[in-house]
Amino acid sequence: MRLISQYGESDIPYERIVVELNKKDKTKIIGYGVDGFDGHWTLAKYSTEEKARIVMGMIRNAYKAERKCFCFPRDEEMEV
Repeated sequence: MRLISQYGESDIPYERIVVELNKKDKTKIIGYGVDGFDGHWTLAKYSTEEKARIVMGMIRNAYKAERKCFCFPRDEEMEV
C-alpha cells in the first residue's frame, strides 16, 4: 500500500516505514524509514490529537482492506 501525504508532497510504500503520532506533538502523523529507507516525514498534521488518532485508525483499516493507496485527509475534511 502507498501512503500519500496530506498535501501530496510524499508518496511512500507503507511496508518501508513506521507510522506513528509524533511524540512531542500528537497532532502530527510522522513516518520513519526502515530497511535502508532513511529519513522521516511529517505525513499529516491535524488541529487536534483526536483527529490524528482517527486517521491512524483509518490507515490500519485501509491496510486490512488491502487497499493499494491511502491519501491522508486534510484537517478541514475531518469531522470529530
